[in-house]
Amino acid sequence: KALRSVGRGAAVVVDPNNGDILAMASVPSYDPNIFIPSISTAAWDVLRKDETDPLTNRAISGYAPGSIYKVVTSLAGFEGKLTPSTRFTCSGGVTYGNTYMKCWIASKGGSHGSLNVADAIKNSCNAFYYLFGNAAGIDNILKVGHMLGLGEKSEIPLTNESAGVLPGPAWLRATGYRDRWSNGHTANVSIGQGYVLATPLQMAMVAATVGNGGTVFEPRLVDRVLDQKGNPVLDDQGKPVVSQTATIRAEFHNSDVSPAEMEAIRKGMWKVVNEDGGTARRARLKDVEVAGKTGTAQFMRSGKKDNHTWFMCFAPYEKPRYAICVFVQGAKAGGAVPAPIAAKILEELLSLEKGEEVELASLDPAPGSFRQIDSIDFGREIPAAASNSDEETADHSDTQQSAGQNARASQRPDIRPMADAQGRVIPRAKPVRSQNAEPTRKRGLFDRIFRKPRGR
Repeated sequence: KALRSVGRGAAVVVDPNNGDILAMASVPSYDPNIFIPSISTAAWDVLRKDETDPLTNRAISGYAPGSIYKVVTSLAGFEGKLTPSTRFTCSGGVTYGNTYMKCWIASKGGSHGSLNVADAIKNSCNAFYYLFGNAAGIDNILKVGHMLGLGEKSEIPLTNESAGVLPGPAWLRATGYRDRWSNGHTANVSIGQGYVLATPLQMAMVAATVGNGGTVFEPRLVDRVLDQKGNPVLDDQGKPVVSQTATIRAEFHNSDVSPAEMEAIRKGMWKVVNEDGGTARRARLKDVEVAGKTGTAQFMRSGKKDNHTWFMCFAPYEKPRYAICVFVQGAKAGGAVPAPIAAKILEELLSLEKGEEVELASLDPAPGSFRQIDSIDFGREIPAAASNSDEETADHSDTQQSAGQNARASQRPDIRPMADAQGRVIPRAKPVRSQNAEPTRKRGLFDRIFRKPRGR
């Protein structure tokens, strides 16, 4: 209900202690591959032509993650021998080559000054992470990304899951871009822009990993498969077809990231929500400490500037039971819209734990719109005032303009072949594309005649 009230978004709730997906919602929250008599063929046509792509499952689609990716960069820095006390100074931006890459606070005429990791997470400082990411090195960012499952499909049993993009020098060569990997590219990756794409599911798993202290679980959508008598269905070896044992992908306990370093990231996420000056004070709850990270990534849609806004979190802080990622297209900032949605979801989850009733309501399909949403609060009483003069704006607008986003087509509906009025599905061939080979760029006439594509 909280998500449907703003539209064009997705939310994923994960158990950080085993990787179970407790809830996954995209707008709308029904399966378009199942014939629903109450929705006419004409209504489906309207939904399919809606510019907001309401039939796209955004929960498993790839988007520029923006500043929530700074958590990944923090882990990469610790993997690369940086420490929680490592400091860099934000004077409003950093110059790479002949490009001045701004921090978001520069548009407000300010700077963040000298910061360590926890305070850089709290303030979502771009300049700090440009420098921190380059000090960590792209190799460590790639290493940590692979540990977390970024740039790869999780293989949960849903169609059209995106792998996202975990870009690096080899990826850049393979796509056919004629750029050489540079410090500017690494700086863009460090704040989750440039060529980076991630799904809300992937980033929910990142939040779960930090929340539980460093164990990366494989996400699991199906808990068990039972026969008609309620017994587990067995495979040829006599074992349950779905294991009841959580699958561990990686453990930061066994890497170069110490418990104290992991706690520095957790503390930074706590500061985002609970300290004055944090970018997600609208995510505060009365009796439960929430730790989170906002993100506001710039995106060009039909030649116009738009935002992809994010908030990922875990709660309760000391012993997390929930990890959440909320994504909303066309909102002002991650702290203004996704953060209060996540807080509302947490409130209702905690109410259910206490045996309290939670009101649910169905909403009829309605025409979509990309009119920007400035803020949302659900009428919640937020502890210690929700106003925030330091709210993070779009991560940047004058660097490598989210080149990966500009070069790829906008997300399109990911439903399987359209159902007709009788509910039958008409098969249709689909082109095969490598998830990690996007975005691609058209080659000019000179290239086509005289040069072979690189990395192909």
